[in-house]
Amino acid sequence: GLVKFQGSTWTIYNKTNCGLPDNIVTSIAVDAGGNKWIGTEYGGLAKFDGTAWSVYDTLNSALPDNGVRSIAIDAAGSKWIGTDRGLTKFDGTSWTVYTSSNCGLPDNDVSALAIDAEGNKWVGTNGYGLAKFDGAAWTVYTSSNSGLRNNYVSSIAVNGAGTKWIGTGSGLVAFNDSVWTTYSTSNSGLPDNSVWSIAIDKSDNKWVGTQFDGLAVLLTDVTSVNSVRTSNLNFLSSMCLNYPNPFKGKTLISYSVLQNGPVCLRVYALNGTLVQTLINAKQATGRYSISWDGTNDNGAIMARGAYLCRLVTPSGIISKRMDFIE
Repeated sequence: GLVKFQGSTWTIYNKTNCGLPDNIVTSIAVDAGGNKWIGTEYGGLAKFDGTAWSVYDTLNSALPDNGVRSIAIDAAGSKWIGTDRGLTKFDGTSWTVYTSSNCGLPDNDVSALAIDAEGNKWVGTNGYGLAKFDGAAWTVYTSSNSGLRNNYVSSIAVNGAGTKWIGTGSGLVAFNDSVWTTYSTSNSGLPDNSVWSIAIDKSDNKWVGTQFDGLAVLLTDVTSVNSVRTSNLNFLSSMCLNYPNPFKGKTLISYSVLQNGPVCLRVYALNGTLVQTLINAKQATGRYSISWDGTNDNGAIMARGAYLCRLVTPSGIISKRMDFIE
């Protein structure tokens, strides 16, 4: 669900007590009027004005998919929505859908969005790099033509100087329109190279959320790359991620175990049918990985489509969507 924390009070919104269409919340943006725009994993886009809920999905809007990955709001108040099947603009009345078949978007799985002071849209994709859209032309940056070391872009933030801070599977990347700088575990204090989220505060400090090793901050008043420092935050649950996703042939599922005990990792069809049990054993605290090749427990290849990876550990349960493609 969605949680609001106000000083000392917590308020929880979920499918059972409000109009939130899905309890898996993937993204949030707040417009100039204070409306919350909430992206969900399976229920589309929701707007919450503090009292009423409005839901936009494939049945009542032009959204190409109900899996909303990212949201950004431009100076005119238009919402830019990243989905599994393209980028969508909603100006309050009209919907415009951008896909790899009708524009220069390099891939339809849009995982991250940010808008700079000039109004350029920076679009991160799940495996096909970073794209810039100036309203007319598209420019695509990948590991083959730029300083990106990894084409999986999971987060983007733009600071006051216009530098783009990009979270990838191979570290944190800064791009000032001419120079690319990468911060990783090998050249800085970044605790984990899988950067999931970035926020920049009023002092221009970069707060970096990582997949496995907590929260880090890159301080602006220290010039050394070693200015990244991890906090002493404790995880509330295990982490689980498959790479690549979508995948062909096989995907590597990485997960963490935070408490010694029984661990169960299974793949299910979206209708709940068990496909394959990958792990069912006691494991010690640590990080693990195992591959899934798209087969069931009998070794037969499954049909292409979406599947769920479900991890059960003593510290929690996580379900992760995996897309098996041609």
